Amino acid sequence: MTSLKYFCEDASDYHVAALGSLLGVAAGRAKFSFPVGKVDMKTLYPMDMEEFMLAMGEDALVEQIKKCFITDMPMPSALHDAAMLLYRQYLVVGGMPECVLQFTQTKDYILVRHTQDTILASYLNDMSKYNNVNEIKKTRLAYDNITVQLSKKKTRFQYKLIKKGGRASEFENAIEWLCLSGIVSQVYKVEQIKKPLENYRDIDAFKIYVSDLGLLCAKKDLAANE
Repeated sequence: MTSLKYFCEDASDYHVAALGSLLGVAAGRAKFSFPVGKVDMKTLYPMDMEEFMLAMGEDALVEQIKKCFITDMPMPSALHDAAMLLYRQYLVVGGMPECVLQFTQTKDYILVRHTQDTILASYLNDMSKYNNVNEIKKTRLAYDNITVQLSKKKTRFQYKLIKKGGRASEFENAIEWLCLSGIVSQVYKVEQIKKPLENYRDIDAFKIYVSDLGLLCAKKDLAANE
């Protein structure tokens, strides 16, 4: 990261792109100076439904969906059925680029699930890399509990459901790590619909979602036929 500063200053005729996982975590916790003004930061999110369809070679269907949406007209039933099949495939495969590539080449859900399991295992390893010993257990407890809380009728995330007697002061660092890593998204309730929304959020009322649908299915061991 630091070396990019010198490329910018001393070798500006080169275009340098660097890729790193968990950069939000690393930049906040590693002890180095950040090259301010020398680096453009970009965040790569999991592929969305449209990108999944394009990867599957369904460019024409994507355009048809857009056209029907803009004109507020129903799609022909055959095209609608085709789109819904792709949607259900997306729920299982998700948007991790390697998983999508594998599915486009093989249509094999078992191979895709193996890749997803490998990604989930690497997440757990990364928790150990950037956390101290005390935080590792808390982060894993919070991560494992997120999918459980999505099934609850309660409208907000509850620390006491992570473990008996759990409190925000105990787990808020773990939640922050998961958010900075991009593994999960924290979505707040707002008290009033006014701009800026940030000013009207209820800091005690939020839900946490896993950022990729395919990894969510893999984490809960949901098979494609289910």
